[in-house]
Amino acid sequence: MKELMSYLPEWYENSQEMVAIQRAIQPEVARLWEARDDLLLQLDPRTATWGLNLWESGLGLRSSHSLSLAQRRANVAAKLRARETTTPALLREVSETILGVPVTVSEIFSGYRVAICFDAQGELPDGIDALRDQLDQIMPAHLVWDFLITLTPKLYVSGSFSSWTSTALPILDIAEEVGA
Repeated sequence: MKELMSYLPEWYENSQEMVAIQRAIQPEVARLWEARDDLLLQLDPRTATWGLNLWESGLGLRSSHSLSLAQRRANVAAKLRARETTTPALLREVSETILGVPVTVSEIFSGYRVAICFDAQGELPDGIDALRDQLDQIMPAHLVWDFLITLTPKLYVSGSFSSWTSTALPILDIAEEVGA
């Protein structure tokens, strides 16, 4: 923010009273600008901090301060996206936003099921409970949804090797996995 004196005609610089008044007002105006900027940040869930409570309350989400700020923001963003028609693309987008990992959505028409598939990289993501709540709200009542989670273990190898063998594992049919 510019100094307040810069907004006045130059001849005010010679007035000791006007300079004193502007110096006294300057810190208060600076605090007002900072408060305004902070308030504007709260209007976007991607930048909100203290305003996340209001976003969560307005969207009917449980405000959990045990979650990280990024996870809470992802939950709000997913809830805002979930107001559209439920499609596999929407389910994938909401799931990826909350979990932070790539997700595949498979429809199993014969069983009225939807499988949310992802690789958890050795451990379940923090947002799994939030995703469960979101899916309960956005999935049509006549469809059942399941998680199909792959827990690829982390492999730590050390030492020297004279040969290396790689085996390709068969890819299973998704319908077999979710019990359709």
